[in-house]
Amino acid sequence: MATIFLDFDGTLVDVMPRFHAIFSEYLTQKGYPSPDVDEYRRLKQSHSYDPEIFKVLGFEIDWKDYRTWKMERVESVDYLRLDRLIGDPHQVIAQIRQKGYSVVLLSARMEKENLMLELKWLGIHDLFDSVIVTERYEDDSKARALAGFVGEGDIIVGDSETEVIASRELGIKHFGVATGLRSPGFLFEQGARVVLRDYTVLPEML
Repeated sequence: MATIFLDFDGTLVDVMPRFHAIFSEYLTQKGYPSPDVDEYRRLKQSHSYDPEIFKVLGFEIDWKDYRTWKMERVESVDYLRLDRLIGDPHQVIAQIRQKGYSVVLLSARMEKENLMLELKWLGIHDLFDSVIVTERYEDDSKARALAGFVGEGDIIVGDSETEVIASRELGIKHFGVATGLRSPGFLFEQGARVVLRDYTVLPEML
């Protein structure tokens, strides 16, 4: 049986409210005005990396200071509660299984325990055949996590370059999604061939 390796952040859940809250609170405590969440979403997908966004906004920000602030908060339970499900994972995953695939959640998180808590309060903790957590943020973290586990017909789905890299290094099919922190244009530049509106249309592509 082939497997769909399904990303979490930006694919199954909208993380923009969480990332915006961290970004906004930092700017506020530094005395800068903050863009609203819709403007932040536009900036994030247009420029990808926070230092570029600060430059566009004309703010003099110490990147190392901001990165420490962000890393201390990005996987904390209080901020994770800002994530929102995209579509109905139960319905979509049931449709994927009807196509003959198993479904594995693949997440680039450092704090596996907090991810599992989030899956529980979102009501999707028992939805997957298994959960793989990289516990690393590097671009090749998902490729390394899946090395030796992928087979013919497997597919990886996600919103970032980490899934593109994994598909290329492991020789499996890839679908990008346009609901995360990277724009479709960015994903195509990284080598994606197909970028879906969101993961809910995946069953139609199988």
